[in-house]
Amino acid sequence: MQRPFADSFESSSEDSRQGGRGGAVAGGIIPGELAPGGGTPAISETQLGSRRTIANITAKEWAFLAITGAGVLAGAAFAIYFLATNAADMNSDFTLALLLLMNAGFAAYYLLDGVFTERAYELLALVGTEIMLLVYLVANFVYMKGWESPVKIARLTTAGVLAPPSVALGIMIIYEYFSSGNFIFRKVGADASLQRLCRRLFATESVIKFDLQSTLSVVLLIVKSGAFSLAEQLALGLGIGLSLLWNGLAIVAIRLENYSLTIILLITGLIQPAYMTFVVVANVDLLVDTNNTFIPANADFSNASPNVSLATSLFALVLRFGLLGLMLLAMRNYGNGLRRKLVPPILRRLTRGEYESV
Repeated sequence: MQRPFADSFESSSEDSRQGGRGGAVAGGIIPGELAPGGGTPAISETQLGSRRTIANITAKEWAFLAITGAGVLAGAAFAIYFLATNAADMNSDFTLALLLLMNAGFAAYYLLDGVFTERAYELLALVGTEIMLLVYLVANFVYMKGWESPVKIARLTTAGVLAPPSVALGIMIIYEYFSSGNFIFRKVGADASLQRLCRRLFATESVIKFDLQSTLSVVLLIVKSGAFSLAEQLALGLGIGLSLLWNGLAIVAIRLENYSLTIILLITGLIQPAYMTFVVVANVDLLVDTNNTFIPANADFSNASPNVSLATSLFALVLRFGLLGLMLLAMRNYGNGLRRKLVPPILRRLTRGEYESV
């Protein structure tokens, strides 16, 4: 339920005084319909939901898109090169290339969706992904004597040049998104309670996507580690499809505020922690040699694969429990009117026109 007009006008005026990217205008216009000072739309409706228009993107955001996009494309190009040149060996370079290519795809999504829907948490996931991949690249360069490979030198140099300004711009834009909340205001209006619920929903959706990314990273690391039988590798490969299904349904469930589906997902979501526990135990065994001592820290990077898998699995395990907690909180907030504001047209058709469009 919307607040009185006076409250809406105060919030609109405050948003306009902030000089944000297309704040709402007062005087009876629907929040988000126009950008200030003219008739350029601030957001547009697509089949997948609302997006900011190109005219509404700031110069700082364009710089972020350009620098980070260049890094993503360069990373994908290097990954494809290493996949092509190491396919026969299935060594650590091949594994890292698979990991880079998959994470480049997620980074591209976080970049575009994060900017065009002002998703601060997705940009946080993007910045985290950039830092994580930079650590992987440095570790691979050190342990695999990357200075002997011109391509590895070029890859690390490219990452070292593009990652710092991308991370710096990303942090600044994340702060602006948290501070302004312009996109959320345009979607749900001046009601503070709906804005709070919307922030929580967007945060949960972002964690769902990051959870999928971490799970797939573990699958790629384990499948190519050579530590399991063919049957086990097939079972791990099946995890990709199940992860896509579970995480996709999780987003649909919280958007539609479907109690039954959410409960089913909360229960089946415990399968992944059990799987990750198996991975952790398996990799702890691999980290111990015949003398029951851990592999030295200065061992070859190919032997350090269990270390990477162990760390990634532990992170995915913690992230999944955090996600289940967020989904439980989201379910407790169902029925407060938020879904009528946010359900995209592609899902609205499945609900017999139950939801309104903003």
